[in-house]
Amino acid sequence: MMKMISNNKINRTVGKNMDRIMELLSKLRFYGMLETYRNDCRTTSSDGMTNDEFLKWLLESEYDYRHNVSIE
Repeated sequence: MMKMISNNKINRTVGKNMDRIMELLSKLRFYGMLETYRNDCRTTSSDGMTNDEFLKWLLESEYDYRHNVSIE
């Protein structure tokens, strides 16, 4: 029973962290990163990525978003 409680607490903390990250990305107008984080991070496991690979993935998403907006 004790393990179940701690897992629930961890899940709530992760959820709050994800919500805060999305809030900050939106406030900073990093819409490409926000969409990638919102859509892909919940479905794609980043466990196999190093921190620099994960950051590169988000930055490339932002770059592509801004490049595509400038074309339109």
